[in-house]
Amino acid sequence: MKMILGGAMNLVNGIGTLRNRFSDAHAPGGKIPVKPSARHAALAVNMAGAMATFMIETFVQQGGKAAA
Repeated sequence: MKMILGGAMNLVNGIGTLRNRFSDAHAPGGKIPVKPSARHAALAVNMAGAMATFMIETFVQQGGKAAA
C-alpha cells in the first residue's frame, strides 16, 4: 500500500508540472518540447479525478474532520 500511495504522490506532482508547463495559466513560456496528445490529456484528467475521489473518500472515512 505504501508503494501505491508513494506512486500516487508522484502522480499528483506530475499533473501539477503538466499544468504549469503546458497550460496558459502562467505567462506563455518558450517553445514546448513535446505536445501532449488527446490521449495524454485524457489520462491526466482521469487520473486527477481518481485521486480527487480517493482523497474525498479518505476524508469522509476519517470522520470528515479537517486536520488541525
